[in-house]
Amino acid sequence: MQLFRNELQIGFDKKDYSISVESLDIPNSTFAEPNVSCVLTCKSENQGFKLNGNLSCNLLIQCDRCLTEFQNHQDILFSLILTSQNDLHSEDNNEIIFFTEDMEHIDISPFIKDTIQLSMPMKIL
Repeated sequence: MQLFRNELQIGFDKKDYSISVESLDIPNSTFAEPNVSCVLTCKSENQGFKLNGNLSCNLLIQCDRCLTEFQNHQDILFSLILTSQNDLHSEDNNEIIFFTEDMEHIDISPFIKDTIQLSMPMKIL
């Protein structure tokens, strides 16, 4: 999912995006619909841009106990900071992505993929 600097600089509130499940390439998961819904709000700040979002999707999951397949709705809230300041960026903090001044766009698909994977239940009953 590409975000362009000129859009981020203007800022936006509750902008809808539709992300193809195929483009995310999440292993060992089945989705009930071909797209994941993403609603984003962007605010420009001193250190860069702050994104707040909500991912919404329906997973097809098999119950570990009875083996019945069912839909599991996921609403995942997240915050993300895009910054060009090295002191804020670290390998341990996944909510901060390095976004230099010369970059015209950024792909946040890897972050979205990780966020969805981390929200999946470990034990499904």
